Amino acid sequence: MFSVAGTTHSQTQTTALPPSAPAAPSAFPAEELAEMMTYRHLGPGSMASAANSLEEYYLEKYTKEGQDRDVFPKLIYGPGAEDAKINGELKLCLYNTRALDALALVAAAAGCRLEPIPALPDGSEDKKGPQRVIGYYVSTAMRLPEAQAPEIKPALKSLPRNVIGTVGLTLGEQNGDILIRDVVPGLPAAQSRAIVPGEKLLSIAEEGATEVRAAEVGQEKVSELLAGEPGSKVRVTVAPPHGDGQPKVVILTRQPGPPPMVPPPLVKVVEPVLDTFAYVTTDVRPHPFIPGHDPNSPVFRHNLTNLAGAAPATPDMPAASPPPTGPLVRIYSVADIMKGDESQVPAWQTDLEKLVMESLEHASLLSGERPVLSLHRNTRVLIVKASAQQHEIIQQIITVLKENEAASAKDPGALQR
Repeated sequence: MFSVAGTTHSQTQTTALPPSAPAAPSAFPAEELAEMMTYRHLGPGSMASAANSLEEYYLEKYTKEGQDRDVFPKLIYGPGAEDAKINGELKLCLYNTRALDALALVAAAAGCRLEPIPALPDGSEDKKGPQRVIGYYVSTAMRLPEAQAPEIKPALKSLPRNVIGTVGLTLGEQNGDILIRDVVPGLPAAQSRAIVPGEKLLSIAEEGATEVRAAEVGQEKVSELLAGEPGSKVRVTVAPPHGDGQPKVVILTRQPGPPPMVPPPLVKVVEPVLDTFAYVTTDVRPHPFIPGHDPNSPVFRHNLTNLAGAAPATPDMPAASPPPTGPLVRIYSVADIMKGDESQVPAWQTDLEKLVMESLEHASLLSGERPVLSLHRNTRVLIVKASAQQHEIIQQIITVLKENEAASAKDPGALQR
């Protein structure tokens, strides 16, 4: 969809400067300061939207690849986390692993890490075994100097024994019909193997009671009727969404669990989120491996040396901690160079990854660990895990693309000349 030189790009909306950002000091152009502030405020402002966008991204990605619904990743919360155990080390369900890695990447870019929230044991038997993970919270302890790091005790979410029984159905409403939005793994509806997402819920009845038509009473009432005493039975009638099959009657036995539609929170953000990036220099650094690069244009880049003693780039920005010895996670604002609508974003990202890999291969920087690129769509931020040398190339690629976009906006024929 694009190359570094010779292509005209359409304009997209740039990432807005957060309201709390200070006025631009004279040493920094406004555009660069806006980019810095986007990085600084990524953590507390977008962790929830990051979780949502990542879940949507993986849902779309693995559905297109034809993978089974039980295989593609889901973010861990509620009953779906029953197989995620803590026993010396964290073990994740297979279908959660990729999404959790991606969310951890977002957290790392914001200078945080994800910490598990285990459920409190319900009884003496539970105390002998590994604890169940019901969610994650975001910890900033790893980014603070050791002497200043507050003591963060394990965050346990108390879940008293629940007297409400559930069948594990998540409902939705469309055109007056009650639809099955999701079937929670491990609960009665999933165990029956008779109910699948997308089907209509036609009616519901307690054992021995009169049947209630779902469309007549609405989603809220149906959710109430699905909940009841653990061990009691409920009869539901479901049908294919387009009327191309016979209705099915399924009898389900309620199990103890949280009420339908009320999963525990996915993450809890622990304040404050400190800035983890040092923007202390503007530098002129042409690079021979990037076609079309203007050697006279300034390249705004990380100072990769002596970060521990770096002075803050703005009055309220704390100095960065020493960089890790392994791969670095950094983020790049790409809002003003992303081309096309949402349907074109996957192709745009594929093209960018191809350009990055070709440039790194040309620079002989692919012999070790390959970089990982992840696009956070809601904030139009590219999250990259790569070595310091690889980041230098990637930073310059993003800079050149921005320069080309700005040039094409001013003069559409400039790049062709």
